Amino acid sequence: MGHSQEFPPPLKISSLPISLSLTGYLDSTFRLTMAGGRGGGVPQPLRVLASAAAVLIGGFFTLSLASTATIGAIQAVTEARRRKFALPCGVCNGIGFYICKLCKGNSTIEWSPTYDPQVINPCLCPTCDGVRAQRCLNCLGKGYYY
Repeated sequence: MGHSQEFPPPLKISSLPISLSLTGYLDSTFRLTMAGGRGGGVPQPLRVLASAAAVLIGGFFTLSLASTATIGAIQAVTEARRRKFALPCGVCNGIGFYICKLCKGNSTIEWSPTYDPQVINPCLCPTCDGVRAQRCLNCLGKGYYY
């Protein structure tokens, strides 16, 4: 407690030229933070190339997103228009699906790997994949004609 510390007198900025004090401070701060103090960093041509690539990739992504949304909206509008004036399918009665014709709604078929069946194996129906219903081939599962 008996120590008396003497601090250096405060630096008067008004005594220095403004350009020297502010420019020197900003320049040294920028060099220390951006380049690690050793004069390294990313070369200017590489920075320009990276920013140009980022702009191009972002532009392509935005264009792709906008065109996908536009095409989806156009397809939805045309599909709604078709459905409004279309007749229901007579084969599936407007449902879009009917009972599988291969397995007859059983989800399995009897299959033998040889021509002369010695062993008959029950296998999953390849037409309906065991769902027991298949998409209407007349209206392609939409339930209406257009």
